[in-house]
Amino acid sequence: MKKNQFSQFRQPDINNWSPKKPPELKTITGKFCHLEPLNISSHKTQLFDVFQNQDESFTYVPFGPFNIQSVFDSWLNDTSLYEVCFVIFAHNSNMPLGLISYHNINVIHGTIEMGLSYSKLLQKTTAGTEAMYLMMNEVFENLNYRRLQWHCSNFNQQSREAALRIGFTFEGIIRQQYVFKDRSHDTAWYSVLDREWPNIKRRLEKWLLPNNFDLIGNQIVCLRNI
Repeated sequence: MKKNQFSQFRQPDINNWSPKKPPELKTITGKFCHLEPLNISSHKTQLFDVFQNQDESFTYVPFGPFNIQSVFDSWLNDTSLYEVCFVIFAHNSNMPLGLISYHNINVIHGTIEMGLSYSKLLQKTTAGTEAMYLMMNEVFENLNYRRLQWHCSNFNQQSREAALRIGFTFEGIIRQQYVFKDRSHDTAWYSVLDREWPNIKRRLEKWLLPNNFDLIGNQIVCLRNI
């Protein structure tokens, strides 16, 4: 902690800081999945197929559920305008199983937010976890951002547990932040900072090693125990 000439504590210095580049739309490949830039014309039909009739997956988000293709297509178009969005393919499937994106991108301050929409086929899978690792690695290793954030509904226990399992730090709850679907929503916020990433990266990469999975793909040591 340092003080200025007025005996006030001030924030730490950052040497040689410069604005960062925005993330690129490119294919990112891992051991269990790969991420492709969203191409609405190519992906919309199969994405609709995996997301329809999953009403319970959309309780805590402002969009969905989707049971009409044209409504889903309209949402995809809006998403592509405001987010850097990728489609997730597991290596053991030729169907897109979910979406993951960057938004609220601030190149001046080096902060960025990650959002995801997983179908039931991707939830609680190795590919789903690796997709988050690939996005986080891109943020800190290639783009050199300072902060990655993630938020979800305070009542979305599955997302809150997933954030902590991956390595995000809980920061607090913003009360009555949103109104959608005729309900008031409190928001739980999580983050990873650049100085925290090396330990989180080592932990995730250890969990993703091939020898941590048996012949049918079940984990031997769970991520929480690493």
